[in-house]
Amino acid sequence: MSEPDTVVSELAERLELDRTTIWALCRRFEHWGMQVVDDAPRPGRPRRLSPPPARRSGEAGLL
Repeated sequence: MSEPDTVVSELAERLELDRTTIWALCRRFEHWGMQVVDDAPRPGRPRRLSPPPARRSGEAGLL
């Protein structure tokens, strides 16, 4: 079996991520399991955008 540092380095290179990101994913997986690694909460803009508010005429605010 390969050394953990070697595996992390190879994954980081293949996924074009920093090694610390790969280690953080490993720690998260150990603590929470696969579900959290796949869909972990992230700061910033939400994944889904809310539709614009309705116009005064009552029409949907979509273009």
